[in-house]
Amino acid sequence: MMIPNLFLIGAQKSGTSYVHNVLTRNGLVSCGKEKEMNFFSKREAHIKQGIDEYLLNFKDSPKSKYLIDSSTSHFQPNNPRIDKNPAKQIYNFNKNAKIFAVIRNPIERYESAYNHHILMGRIEPTDNIDKILDKHLLLNIGRYDESIIQWREYFPQLKILTYDSLCSNPELFFSDLFDFLELNKARKNLVLDFRSNDTQIRFDKKKNPSLTSKIKLTKESKNFLKDYYQESILNLEKLIGQDLSHWIE
Repeated sequence: MMIPNLFLIGAQKSGTSYVHNVLTRNGLVSCGKEKEMNFFSKREAHIKQGIDEYLLNFKDSPKSKYLIDSSTSHFQPNNPRIDKNPAKQIYNFNKNAKIFAVIRNPIERYESAYNHHILMGRIEPTDNIDKILDKHLLLNIGRYDESIIQWREYFPQLKILTYDSLCSNPELFFSDLFDFLELNKARKNLVLDFRSNDTQIRFDKKKNPSLTSKIKLTKESKNFLKDYYQESILNLEKLIGQDLSHWIE
């Protein structure tokens, strides 16, 4: 049985569902029944006990060069409760796996994730985001530099792509990804014209009249987040060799 050898690790609310669907709908990679098993972000003891159950998710997957696990909980700085380090666990599972991530301006990501948690009933709806909450890893996940350092300890070739490039030029985004994956014949007849996990569509489907549209960060909240993430973004620029100053302008 083939085991997962491609991991889209995050970041949450950065277009990962869309990227996963482009790869799988176009038949470029195979996947299991569940897109996000979140298996390697669970406790190490659970992993040792449950690896067979994890692999059952991929039992009937069609054969292809890659079998993908797209669990975004794998991309976050180490939790203080740690005996769980997803990078280490995946390395021990398959050290030859290819790993990539899509990252988004952490301020935009925070706003999107906040709306996601409202839809999931974890945060009470409000008129705007005027208070910064440090819960559900809302702030933590946006510290991409810490996550990248953690992952590159085990997978130095970790590929980092940006949500900006996905939105501005999806063809170039996927061409870059295909080069990394050595999918040289994947550029023709690519179907990109669909939406995945769109937050506004999910709001529109809600029957609760208090949940009609996405809420926005106030100017004060945005400024707080710019200050909060500034050092992390500066570190990130050095790690991935890109100018990200527009994220905090």
